[in-house]
Amino acid sequence: MSTNDVVLSGISAVLVLLVVTACAPKGGKSSVNASGGGAVVTACVLPVTEANTIQGHWATTPAKVSLHVGDFDPSEVNAIQAGGASWNTFFQASKSFNMFDMGPPGGGNISSNAQSTPTCGSGTLADGTVLYKRFSNWTHNAAAIAVTTTCFTPNNNGGLATIFNAIMEFNYVNFYVASAGRFPDMQSIAVHELGHLLGLDHTCGPLGRPNQAKPFTACPDVNADPNNPVIATVMFPQVFFDPSGAGEVKQILTADDQGRANCAYTPGN
Repeated sequence: MSTNDVVLSGISAVLVLLVVTACAPKGGKSSVNASGGGAVVTACVLPVTEANTIQGHWATTPAKVSLHVGDFDPSEVNAIQAGGASWNTFFQASKSFNMFDMGPPGGGNISSNAQSTPTCGSGTLADGTVLYKRFSNWTHNAAAIAVTTTCFTPNNNGGLATIFNAIMEFNYVNFYVASAGRFPDMQSIAVHELGHLLGLDHTCGPLGRPNQAKPFTACPDVNADPNNPVIATVMFPQVFFDPSGAGEVKQILTADDQGRANCAYTPGN
C-alpha cells in the first residue's frame, strides 16, 4: 500500500511495511540463518511480474544513514547496522561498493535533524537519511510497522529516477512496546526498509511513485500458496507474527532481492 506526494521539484514516495497477524503455520516465526549463504547474484534479474518494481537509485554511494539522537538503544542500533551490513555485503560482492554509510559500529551516524517529512526541495542533506522512532502522532497506516519516505528527481529520458533525500520512521505506537503486544524483529524490518531506501519497491502489490500508475502483480495468498518464493523475499510487503507476538525473522536477501537490487545499480538504468 502506498500514498504519494509531490513536493517542489522532488517526488516523495511513501513506502510502508504492513503487518498481518497469521494463525496458520506459515504465519509463525521463521528460523532464518542470519549468516546467509549461497551464490551471490551479480546480474540484473527482473522477473516479468516485477517489471515496474524499481523506483530509483542514488547517484552517489554509499548513501549516508543517520539515527536521530537519543531514539535507538544499543541493541536496536546493532540490529539496524546489521541490516545495512546485509546490503553492503551483497553490493561489495556484486558491484564492489558499499550501498550505505551506516556510521561507526555500535554507534552509527547521529543526527539532531527533526523532520516529519524529508526535504524534497533542496539537495541531499549532510546527515543523509535520518531514522526516527515515533512514539506518538503516528500519521501513517496504523498497520504499518515502518515507513520510508523518499525524494526523487525524475529522469526525463526514460531511465530510473534519482533518489536524493529520505527519512525512515518506525511505528512505536502500534508495535515494539508492551502495550501493543507485537514485537517485530528490528533487523528484519531494517533490511526491508533499507531496500526501499536504495530504490526497491515491494516484490508485489500496488506500486509507489514514480511507478504508481503502472501495472503491478498482486501478492500471492500465503494460505493458498505458502511456498511461493515471492513470500520469502525481504521486500515482501507483509510481516507475520506468532501467537506470542514475536515477528518473523527475515534477514537474508533472496536471489529475487539481489537481482532487483543489481538492476537499480546497473549502468545505463
